[in-house]
Amino acid sequence: TFDGWLFACDVKDGKVVWKTRPHGDTDVSPVVALGRVFTAAEEESPHLYSFEEATGKEVWRLTNNLGWWSTPAVVGDRLYVGSQNNRFLCLEALTGKLVWQYPTTAPIWSSAAVVDGKVIFGGYDNHVTMLAVTDGHLISKVNLGGRVISSPCIVRGNVYIGTATGFFFGLTTS
Repeated sequence: TFDGWLFACDVKDGKVVWKTRPHGDTDVSPVVALGRVFTAAEEESPHLYSFEEATGKEVWRLTNNLGWWSTPAVVGDRLYVGSQNNRFLCLEALTGKLVWQYPTTAPIWSSAAVVDGKVIFGGYDNHVTMLAVTDGHLISKVNLGGRVISSPCIVRGNVYIGTATGFFFGLTTS
């Protein structure tokens, strides 16, 4: 929530099962995978968190000094997320251990899409970037002429994404 709470509610009656306090405003949507809940907060509490899904107990956190606006993508045992401090990260989802990182020239608010061995995200540097999921090496980078804060939608090998300038683009992943 805006005031720094994360709630788990019973799907049948809406009653709160547990709540925890990541402490900051968040634009990051919680992601539930692998028996965990992954979420993050902005600059007043600049942490990416992993909580136990059943209890809300914190398992690990990763801090950067500027916070997080990008919702993580969890695929297999990996977590992919962009940061406000000009890095895109791949982590071991269960431990939070860094697998690889890719430096960017601007913050990343776009949430990543992971498909066909590629991770795709937009950045404040006007680019849509495509990396290999295995080691984070650059596959392609396309300048769209405006900040890319929307998240990519991938359909049949095509990337659909908008920019802050109001334009909408269709690109291919091949």
